Amino acid sequence: MSRFGDKSGNDAPTRLVRNDPTKKVGFGGDDGNDGATQKIDASDNLIRNKVDIDNNLRSAVNAAQANENTGNIGGSTFESVAKSANPKTVVFRPSEGDKVATATDLPVVAWLVVVEGAGKGKGIALSYGMQKIGREASQNVVLDFGDETISREHHAAIEYDPKTRTFYLSKGENLVYLNGARVGQGSEENLSVGDMIEIGNTKLKFMPFCGPDFCWQSDS
Repeated sequence: MSRFGDKSGNDAPTRLVRNDPTKKVGFGGDDGNDGATQKIDASDNLIRNKVDIDNNLRSAVNAAQANENTGNIGGSTFESVAKSANPKTVVFRPSEGDKVATATDLPVVAWLVVVEGAGKGKGIALSYGMQKIGREASQNVVLDFGDETISREHHAAIEYDPKTRTFYLSKGENLVYLNGARVGQGSEENLSVGDMIEIGNTKLKFMPFCGPDFCWQSDS
């Protein structure tokens, strides 16, 4: 008589159930497993991901340092290396070749020295051509020491004429004074050594290098 048809009260036969290795195991253990295997796999994945990120970041830093040392660091190269590692913060120090040159390529013909106001003691070199004075970096003479009363652009201008070896001061977009006297609109005033130029709340002393005794463009 089959045991499965036995109604005598005997216990049903024990059934062996094998876990399907392809079946996903939940963290909550709904299928009777405690989820240990899944947790271990998840931990392994996290460790592997961290190692991959660390390796990529190390490669990016090494590549950036190598480019910096050779002076070949550029936007496209640096961005491609940085993106491959997905770093949150990248510290970039420009090389010497990336610094903006501030010195003029033309010879110095005179200086302006701040003797009163913001930037006292600072000196600015003048060269050939119309030397516009203002607070913006686009100006030939940049007075960005903190005097907000100076116009951003073309507050005044100084020009050197190598033919006559003479310096001229002219008014721009704001008031300018030469030795206490106002410079009128459309007029030019000759500058001599030691003249005082007042722009906003700043006073500048004019010190020429070129003049009657010397000029860079002299034929002699």
